[in-house]
Amino acid sequence: MKHIEKIFSIGLIILILSSCAVTKEYERAVSTNSITTYENYQKEFPKSKYKVDVEKRLAFLYEEQAWNKAVSKNTMYGYQDYLSKYPSGKNVENARKQIGKIEKQNEINKTWKSAKYENTIESYNSFLGLYPSSKYTYDAKSKIRRLKEENTWKIASDKNTINSYSDYLRSYPYGKYSSSASDKIGKLKEEKYVLPAWNETKRKNTYNTYSEFFNKYPNSSYAYLAKDKMIRIEQNDWDKASRINTIKSYKAYNNKYPYGAYVKTSEKKIIDLEVDKIFKGDYGKLPPMSKTSYGYSYNSTNAIEIYNNTAYTLTIRYSGADSKKIVLSPRQRTTTTLKNGKYRIAASVNAANVQNYAGNENLSGGDYGSEYYIKTESYKTWGY
Repeated sequence: MKHIEKIFSIGLIILILSSCAVTKEYERAVSTNSITTYENYQKEFPKSKYKVDVEKRLAFLYEEQAWNKAVSKNTMYGYQDYLSKYPSGKNVENARKQIGKIEKQNEINKTWKSAKYENTIESYNSFLGLYPSSKYTYDAKSKIRRLKEENTWKIASDKNTINSYSDYLRSYPYGKYSSSASDKIGKLKEEKYVLPAWNETKRKNTYNTYSEFFNKYPNSSYAYLAKDKMIRIEQNDWDKASRINTIKSYKAYNNKYPYGAYVKTSEKKIIDLEVDKIFKGDYGKLPPMSKTSYGYSYNSTNAIEIYNNTAYTLTIRYSGADSKKIVLSPRQRTTTTLKNGKYRIAASVNAANVQNYAGNENLSGGDYGSEYYIKTESYKTWGY
């Protein structure tokens, strides 16, 4: 008897312990609330007192999982699969609504594809009439704008007139073909106005006519040709002046090309030739200039103070590394600068009875002074 009671007691204890484990694992599964924990619980305790509750919880989670999967895919098949598995589920209405939206979007997509295939203003307007607020609305309106612009450009190109291209630019000032339209207008204007002027300019074939054309049409396609002609004509005239190599030929060049490429060279040539002429004629001997300061050893220029102590207009010419002509009024004083080097110097006044004077100087950097004056029956220069 005592032995039976002992066995019963042990069995009771095991039963109590087992019941505690069932409850404890159930509570843990509920707190986790996942499909995996509930499935594991069912395997471990297939006949527990919580069996029905666990099955309900699993059924709820299975449906939630199926719905989330359908939402994630967001396809007709996904929602239909949910409905087939849970025809009475809590998301049935939502699933049907989503299927309706997808069906509508599929219809919109199909209509849009058809409109794009036709690619006409009418097909896009028809689409917008059916679906004014779809995700393709902006694209449809953009397509219409582009097609209208293309039509306007085609009309302009077919007519190929200044007015037709101007009409296009008024409608599409920043359009796809705005740059081309501006170029076309420029070319047509050239053909109408500039080409006849260019042909007339070529017929006359003079520097002045090319210059006038260039100034009037500086942005035309013929401007560079006009400029090239000007350069060639000037070069020919300069080459001619250089071959003749006279004061007259160089002055003729300067008069014709006051801003020419060789004006400075021409002016130097004139001074050099004028000094040559004086040296070849009858002239008095100029005394050396007075050096008033030696400056620094690295000086490459010379400052020369000149005083015209006569009653006449005095012209001094320096021919050398620099060539300069200086004209002074009576009793006028001035200062000029010359580079270092050897110079021929000639002086003359505007009086027929006064002799020219000439001499040579080797300037090596520093300050010089020259005073020019006239004595009875002679003309002398001296420097100090």
